[in-house]
Amino acid sequence: IVSFTNIQAYLMKPKWQSYLFEPVVKALCFLVGFLFAQAVLFEATVPLFVPFYIACAIYEKRYKQFILAGGLLGALTLGVGQLLLILLQIFVYSLLRTKVVKQSPILALLLTTTIVQMVWQCLFYSFEVPPIVFLYFLFEVVASVIVYVFFKQALVMPNKLLVDWRYERMISVVILFSLLLISLNEIQFFNIAPATLLLQFVICCAAFYGPLPFATFVATIVSVTLSMSQLAFSSMIALYAVTGALVSNGKRLGKYGIAVLSIIPSIIFVFYDATLPLDVVHFTSITLGALLFLHVATFVKITKTEIQDSSSIVQQSIDDFKRFNIFLHE
Repeated sequence: IVSFTNIQAYLMKPKWQSYLFEPVVKALCFLVGFLFAQAVLFEATVPLFVPFYIACAIYEKRYKQFILAGGLLGALTLGVGQLLLILLQIFVYSLLRTKVVKQSPILALLLTTTIVQMVWQCLFYSFEVPPIVFLYFLFEVVASVIVYVFFKQALVMPNKLLVDWRYERMISVVILFSLLLISLNEIQFFNIAPATLLLQFVICCAAFYGPLPFATFVATIVSVTLSMSQLAFSSMIALYAVTGALVSNGKRLGKYGIAVLSIIPSIIFVFYDATLPLDVVHFTSITLGALLFLHVATFVKITKTEIQDSSSIVQQSIDDFKRFNIFLHE
């Protein structure tokens, strides 16, 4: 189990510091809602915001209005139709949860996505829905439910946001982070690509804070998700997988070694494959990502609590029962 100890201690300080922290959280909720509403999978479906809003409405009610505001604004940038579709889904979900399905949010979400999308597509295509659109519709239904499960795992016990970070929770957050980067993939500020910067930062953090193979897992999952969102498998998957493996094995060199090693694969791949987009923007972004990691690694400390393997726990229980049985027969 991983806990962010010094951040938790900071939040336990006097109330005026908590008051400064609260607006930052609200702004982040607004931004995350905006980005999830803009994330388009397979260039056709937008299945991320509604599950995110529903999970937050259940497990973190304090910020749901900021998430909703950001999501509606993000949907509006995709078109008025997308905005109406999200509003309709939220309305139907609320109706099902209060009148029909009161105990199962997953079932309510499944029914909501199915009903709303089916009616919407039938009306839009005059009840002659093309097979490819029907396939996208099925994908959005399934993806919404799966993504909701990841959100539930990531947001469980919101009062313990900075503690009890088990590995299954980390994996859920990594997958959600990869989906979040989809909406940032085409954005560029001068010579900085936010998606590349954040990916480099997270790979370094995964190598520094996580177990040995964790950085490789993070790099591969995120790069594959970004490629799938554009229906194109890129050689960048190999680059980030190599980066993750290298920084994981360089963990013993400390944070400075991880930062330097995270840049080396990009330099090598420049000579290996001239078709990769390894330009000034890429190198500027990964350098800033590594510098951001160094800054964070200086201040953010974690504590790790080892958890017994389930098989050893079962074996220990069996041994205890055997000793108790022997005691009874003595």
